[in-house]
Amino acid sequence: MKLRLLKALCYLGFAPELWLVESRRNNTHPLQQHIQNGLALILLLTCLLLFCSAVQLIQIVILMNSPVVNIAAIELMDVLSFGPLFVWAVLSIIGQWRAFHKSTLPIPLVSRLATNKAMLPWAICSGFILQFLFISIAGISLRANYLARPHSGSSSVYMLYENMNYYPIPNLGTVIYGVPEWFFPIGFYPIAETSAARWGDGSITVEPLTRGNLTDAFQNGRFVFVASHGGNEEGTISLPDNPNDDYSPADIKQGGGAGPNLQFVYIASCNAGNLENQWIASLAPAKVLLYGRVSWIPEHVYWLWFKGPKVVSELK
Repeated sequence: MKLRLLKALCYLGFAPELWLVESRRNNTHPLQQHIQNGLALILLLTCLLLFCSAVQLIQIVILMNSPVVNIAAIELMDVLSFGPLFVWAVLSIIGQWRAFHKSTLPIPLVSRLATNKAMLPWAICSGFILQFLFISIAGISLRANYLARPHSGSSSVYMLYENMNYYPIPNLGTVIYGVPEWFFPIGFYPIAETSAARWGDGSITVEPLTRGNLTDAFQNGRFVFVASHGGNEEGTISLPDNPNDDYSPADIKQGGGAGPNLQFVYIASCNAGNLENQWIASLAPAKVLLYGRVSWIPEHVYWLWFKGPKVVSELK
């Protein structure tokens, strides 16, 4: 049973540690083959992640410089970048099955890669890097969700997010999907840390996008980040509870207007910049950043992590 458990750990990312422990043993030891397969899977995953990132970056550059959004091209590039990761997951499951069933059948591609001694140092290095990244992301997630925990009263910094994507599929209609709620505080983490350092842990609010939350954020916050889709009407914000219900600059005035402390508003909605003058007038005297084009998630994440903290640190 112990040997089976060690074999399974090889396919769960612990092959580098097991290689360090078992490297002095004879290559004929039953565990050695699984360690090599596990290392091969790690190296393969690293290459696929780099490939996926490169394809997504190319996609963003092309689409940001294209006057017309080609949905078919987006779908093709998504399949090209994420499809191989699904294949990798299947290969990992096959490895786990072999670990518990004492199978000697080779794993397609992986077993052949495992026999290449040149891959060993690269695989071990990649394994430790991926482990470090996993631990770092897990730690950031725990800390970010702690800072974004519910609290009473108003906040200085708000992130309001739309967690529904409406994806049209031929012959199936519109498919609605989202991501786990704990995911959003991770993107907001650097700004949350900056806010906590200035105004305390209770100064951050991360909530779903609703009319009520928008009103509260604009009236009480210093900084507001609105992560949303563009509405049906040009220049507006889509509200997730009803995709046909748009939020416009006029709704800010109807909700009581912008509060005296509001200094910066980031609206991620596509084409919200087509009503730039109206948004600026409704949120005055706050500075407003928005887009008069299709905007992309990676550029918002980049802003949140590398530009947003400085903005928050300079608020009054």
